[in-house]
Amino acid sequence: MLHYYFFEDSYWGGGSDQEDIVRQAFEIWEDVGVGIPPENLPRIFEPYFTTKASGFGLGLTIARRIVEAHGGTIEVKSKDRRGSLFHISLPLDGAER
Repeated sequence: MLHYYFFEDSYWGGGSDQEDIVRQAFEIWEDVGVGIPPENLPRIFEPYFTTKASGFGLGLTIARRIVEAHGGTIEVKSKDRRGSLFHISLPLDGAER
């Protein structure tokens, strides 16, 4: 599993004054496991969706709600039998964008 973490100043709305600058933290988790089958990708953040014999299917649902409650986003890209990449972005100034 690879894990990256970095900060960036981004411009919001194409403006150039200081009020349009947003500091963001990015966190990326990447693995080289089995990946997520394409037919399951649209559902992985749904409550109770799981492909495992045990578990409740709530982990990614809860993670998404926490990230969004802080004004951030969580996205996933996956290739079946090649691995998955989760990208989390959070504003550092606490402002929702």
